[in-house]
Amino acid sequence: FRSMPPATPHFVPQPDGMLQADAWKSGWDASDHDQDGFPGIAVKVSATLCGGTMHFASAAETVARAKPHNEGIIGRANIRVAQEVHKVQGACLSLVTKDMTQDLRGVFGYFPVSADTTCDTVSEASWPDPTAFDLEAFEAPPLPEAPAEP
Repeated sequence: FRSMPPATPHFVPQPDGMLQADAWKSGWDASDHDQDGFPGIAVKVSATLCGGTMHFASAAETVARAKPHNEGIIGRANIRVAQEVHKVQGACLSLVTKDMTQDLRGVFGYFPVSADTTCDTVSEASWPDPTAFDLEAFEAPPLPEAPAEP
């Protein structure tokens, strides 16, 4: 999403050689970020029986732990995402779409690129596959108790 505000995690070296990032927030409020005339950001759902477009705000809080890998870092993250639906276009989709909060887990890799790199200049084949990383030895830190709110 090019309209999504940036999120900047700060990884701090730990005595055991790992890197840890305290919780950081990301997401978007109900402002019309994609300038389509509806609040939030639009996501088009392509489905034979239940497609349409939903417009929503989202707030996420993420914590992560990582280790150095090939001039970059690889790691695990825990993410709490709160989604607030503002408008749904599509009769069936409107019946199944609702506000929700979810706790998710994921893996990631951050690797250096040249300063002039953009989303348009990175080939899809050059993205690393984070599921191939050896991350069995550690977990991400736990999420804070308070839920994220859009």
